Amino acid sequence: MRIMHGHPSPEAVGGSKPLVKIHEKAFIVLEKPRTQSYYCIDLAMEKLCIKESALVAFSASLNYRNSRLPAEDDNQMIHLQGKGKVILALSGKPKAFPVPSDQGIYLSPRAVIGWTGTLLPVLDTTIQSEKLDNPGLKLCLRGEGSLLTTAM
Repeated sequence: MRIMHGHPSPEAVGGSKPLVKIHEKAFIVLEKPRTQSYYCIDLAMEKLCIKESALVAFSASLNYRNSRLPAEDDNQMIHLQGKGKVILALSGKPKAFPVPSDQGIYLSPRAVIGWTGTLLPVLDTTIQSEKLDNPGLKLCLRGEGSLLTTAM
């Protein structure tokens, strides 16, 4: 069940491919998608925000809440915090890029897998697209943390 703005929502986490909570200790065997690989992130009390479409599983010990990424069809995000593991299915190897607290990073919303720390996504409608090589670079992440992407 998604948790939006502190309230439960009838929508399932994962949308059309809902995540399932297993209430007992178990081994889980997952079939790898043909065009993707699995990646494991081990959280040690950090904050991690990930696109739901990339999320395969996460430890029940992690707290979560949901949000949406501005200006993107694939916009469901899940914020995870605590100590535990997160499994992602991605088409390319994820890369982390630090975002200095005194600067923002501009990119296409499609390039975002997620971020760590206290980054806040803002859609910047003031950008003059004719001045950019890529007019899709309208999402700005500001705050302190790292961007996760398979682009670049």
